[in-house]
Amino acid sequence: MLANLLAEACEQSGSIRPLRAGIFRANGHVDVARWIETCGVRSDQHLDVGQVPNYGMPPLLREVDCAVFPNRCEGGTNLVAMECMACGVPTILSANTGHLDLIQDDTVFALEEQRPGRDREASIDDVPGWGESSVDEVVEALE
Repeated sequence: MLANLLAEACEQSGSIRPLRAGIFRANGHVDVARWIETCGVRSDQHLDVGQVPNYGMPPLLREVDCAVFPNRCEGGTNLVAMECMACGVPTILSANTGHLDLIQDDTVFALEEQRPGRDREASIDDVPGWGESSVDEVVEALE
């Protein structure tokens, strides 16, 4: 069920390769490394750290160059983004929904270009507050 929702969300984006058969492990979890490689990213260009307990986050965040959150919607204020910001990690946030509470003067890089979001499951073309971030704007913010 969750795998189907995730696959639909990826297809909805149009910016990334959809999740297809062979990308899911027997337990239903996405084989992230395999999926990223199907998107044309070499294995030496990414690292899937898997699920990390809270106590393991500080040493991991210490190694991060930038945190990117181009989320369509955020139900809250995004705890992981706040942890990155608190650790001084340069953080890029989509300027929509819960992220709007985190975007202050010069505290983050805001992705202002937000195309209307769509909820395929509910067949709604314009979900109020949701937004699709521009890949070009993400690249510009990273640069």
